[in-house]
Amino acid sequence: MVPGPELHEGSTEGAHQRPSRSRYLQWVPTDEHQVRTVEQRLLSGLSYTQRSLSGINTISTPCWDCSERDGGKKHTVVLIHGFADGVGSWAKNWEYLSRNYNVHAIDLPGFGRSLRERRLFGSPHEAMRYYHDALHNWFGEVGIPPNQPITVVGHSFGGYVSTRYTMEMLWRKRKLEDALEAPVTEHNLLASPLLNPRTQEEPSSFFKKYFVKARSTTVSSESPPPMTSWMPTTNKRLTPPPNIVQLVLADPWGVPPAVREQQPMNIRRKVIFHMFYRFAPLATLRYAGPWGPSLLERMRPDYANRWNHLPDPYIYYDYKYHTNAQLPPTGELAFQACCEGMAFAKEPLLEYFPRMLRRISTGIDSIHHDDVTCSKPPSTSLLHQREATSNDMTTTPAAALPSAVPQGQRRTALRHLTLLYGEETWMDTAMYQQLMDEVRRDGTVGSVHMDAITKAGHQLNADNADEFNVKLSEAIRRGSLD
Repeated sequence: MVPGPELHEGSTEGAHQRPSRSRYLQWVPTDEHQVRTVEQRLLSGLSYTQRSLSGINTISTPCWDCSERDGGKKHTVVLIHGFADGVGSWAKNWEYLSRNYNVHAIDLPGFGRSLRERRLFGSPHEAMRYYHDALHNWFGEVGIPPNQPITVVGHSFGGYVSTRYTMEMLWRKRKLEDALEAPVTEHNLLASPLLNPRTQEEPSSFFKKYFVKARSTTVSSESPPPMTSWMPTTNKRLTPPPNIVQLVLADPWGVPPAVREQQPMNIRRKVIFHMFYRFAPLATLRYAGPWGPSLLERMRPDYANRWNHLPDPYIYYDYKYHTNAQLPPTGELAFQACCEGMAFAKEPLLEYFPRMLRRISTGIDSIHHDDVTCSKPPSTSLLHQREATSNDMTTTPAAALPSAVPQGQRRTALRHLTLLYGEETWMDTAMYQQLMDEVRRDGTVGSVHMDAITKAGHQLNADNADEFNVKLSEAIRRGSLD
């Protein structure tokens, strides 16, 4: 990775080289040099700066940190790719978005050219803790102008990760502000939860002593403003928390709960199921050694048409190969830990997202608050209701906001939420509709929008880039009007 910002403009000269082994006994034909080269070829012709921030490969629009007077933009967009992808997946959207916005695209840790730690994940909580910490450090280091509105766009698994990060960050911010009775203006205060959402613990005496100003203290004219009086004393420049005003979920993974298999699995599905959980999900690509690149071409022939604007169709194939043949497979294992059954989410967004929005809106942990009740019997879980709701658009009535919470203490948890999906996607769009209906009824989000991208499947941003760019820009403009 490059140690500092590196400006890329224009095209990469020379013919594209297929994956090759740099050493005679090397089994997997990939290395860091080939990954970097093919990434540059995929992004050829685009203007961007590249940095490694907290181990995360980041590309940004030039002058992303300029003031508006110097030609800077008023809104920041953060692009987070899906499973087994990277910054190159946004190549067809980059030029359009960068005309009007400060754009950052990242390789999630464990994918692409980002840091790959040797670690295992025993649960979705551990995997999301890993991504939350990484994104927290990245937002603290990237240098987005203070208070600039941010739209986070997450595709597929990136939509799941961005939702979990945003909800956790907003929840911690709400609990900190309730405890401190002042706005949270320092990013690093969100590094550790002030109040554990599962135990509702009070702030420690250490935190109160050094971070919270005693109410009985008299503030003199020489004292710092009350808003900053509870902050730690430090010589470092304070970094405000990310001002995320909108989530855009692009064909997100992990919305519906798992379904029970109606019929016994055939041999082929049993083998796939066993391999997925026994090994890293993309282990076959590495086990195939020098035949890995051709195996990818046979498995995904659709890439050739989707990326036919490139001078050589093998550029995207080789980008996918090199970015996913790296070791250790940290991102794959994190995704695997979040899955159950045939790659359904163990903690589906259909349950998690509305619950967290209610928490943030009221400041109350809705799991343990007796005043929050569902209209369905407690024994009836979404996992068991899935079959009954999969063939219609009816929605499960949402849990009401706690009536004991005064109206003045309820807040808009998130200002804008947009869900875009491919008209021909294999994802369950009925579950998308159910999620958005529940969020809309709860009233915890300022505005809720859902729209389809025509002539597009799951890879909607590449299948129909023109329409995706237009509808994404419309969503970003909604977030910029506040």
